[in-house]
Amino acid sequence: MQPQLPKSTRPSRGGRLKWVPACVVVSLVLPATGFGLAEWVQDRPSARAGEETAPVPVFPRPDVSDRPPVRSLQEILSRPDLIPTHDHPLLGRAAPDFDLIDSEGTAWNLKGLRADGPVVVVFYHSYCDLCVRQLFDEARDLPLFREVGARVVAISADPPEMTRRRVQESDPFGFPILSDPENKVARAYQVFRRAQDGNPGDRLLHGTFIVDRDGTIRWVNVGDAPFRRDPALLSQLARIQRLRSGP
Repeated sequence: MQPQLPKSTRPSRGGRLKWVPACVVVSLVLPATGFGLAEWVQDRPSARAGEETAPVPVFPRPDVSDRPPVRSLQEILSRPDLIPTHDHPLLGRAAPDFDLIDSEGTAWNLKGLRADGPVVVVFYHSYCDLCVRQLFDEARDLPLFREVGARVVAISADPPEMTRRRVQESDPFGFPILSDPENKVARAYQVFRRAQDGNPGDRLLHGTFIVDRDGTIRWVNVGDAPFRRDPALLSQLARIQRLRSGP
């Protein structure tokens, strides 16, 4: 039997979510048992017409963030956190373009997003509250991403109306939260694999990609856990911008 995800509850003002430590424990235990988080958080079936759906949980509030604020950009770049990229079939190649709708119904495409600079593209699992923390990290550090000339965009399999209800109950992120309900874009970026005969379920990975202004994928992190080291992203973005500008 698959483990059940904890139900989300919105914290009271000044309070903290009671189940966060349990979520952290689960995230540490699962890899040790050989059961990946990405295999636990799988593609959810859509509700049938006329069928009642469970209340949509809200995103966890940023006031329960377990990460300290990022330093100033100047301090980060004085001691850059240059984590090597993962090997990936798309590394150094053109990023697949996409046309997706955000939680407000606005259409976005990658070509437009990268018109003025590099883009950080994040594939996240909306059902795991711990995983969504990556979005709150980047929302908090968004001024630094803007300072280095980059944009951030997040993509999940949630339909726009579900994301909209969740975002309305939380603080706005300040960057587009896009809907890829059939995982077409996730497949194009090779972070989603449909289950084959005999396999227990679909496999959806966390993915963070840095796409240069010219559309080339310059850096990748893909795996069972979200990438939550913004100083590393900022260091890579500054390096990309510096290489583009020349000596």
